Amino acid sequence: MATTAIESLEQELLAIIRELLRELGSSDAAGRATLTSSLDRDLGLGSLERVELLMRVERRFGRRLPDEVAQRADTLEEFRVALEGGEVAAKAAQRYAIRQPTVDAPPPPKDAASFAEVLRRFAQSDPERVQIHLLEEDRGQDISYGQLYQRASEVASGLIARGLQPGETVAIMLPTCADFFYSFFGVSLAGGIAVPIYPPARPKQIEEYVRRQLGILRNAGVRFLISWPQAKIVADVMRVGLPSLLG
Repeated sequence: MATTAIESLEQELLAIIRELLRELGSSDAAGRATLTSSLDRDLGLGSLERVELLMRVERRFGRRLPDEVAQRADTLEEFRVALEGGEVAAKAAQRYAIRQPTVDAPPPPKDAASFAEVLRRFAQSDPERVQIHLLEEDRGQDISYGQLYQRASEVASGLIARGLQPGETVAIMLPTCADFFYSFFGVSLAGGIAVPIYPPARPKQIEEYVRRQLGILRNAGVRFLISWPQAKIVADVMRVGLPSLLG
């Protein structure tokens, strides 16, 4: 990329983040924002604000960037590098297009007392209907009511077998993926209460991440944690600070 084009890209990125910071009421942070400012430490952007930043960057430049950029990038410079290698949104759309259903969905059951009951009813009455369109980078996945209910039921059975009691809380430390939805509804089917916590954005911040999350897990009385193999070290550290955590 030519020097002039790079400079233009950098200026537009700065304009985007400064506008976002001002909207968030952080005019001081907007004034000192640079390409190398830490989004977390210097500018105070949390996970939700990072997602908003990612969406604004994608809209402005017409490019689809991996969700991991919002999770792991700590500076605008990392966004710039990702943009230079990012895919044009139209190309990503060609790989995965949402197919509109030919028949309207039935109304939700008014007498259902929980998400689990709603899922159970739809899985019985319309199992093939797509409930979730999941886009991960440039790959798409359709998850039907029937599939969601089946996989969630497997999670529920596993939790009950491990001793989960009705009303107990279960932490879910997973990124946005199919397993997150199976786990979330599985907890509900088992009679538990899901407590989603987002995985650490960067490995070097594991200690700080664990310190923040332990307070949440203690307050929620969590005894169970659903995670994925790559996060084993985080889960192990959490168990040290929360001995009641079973698995």
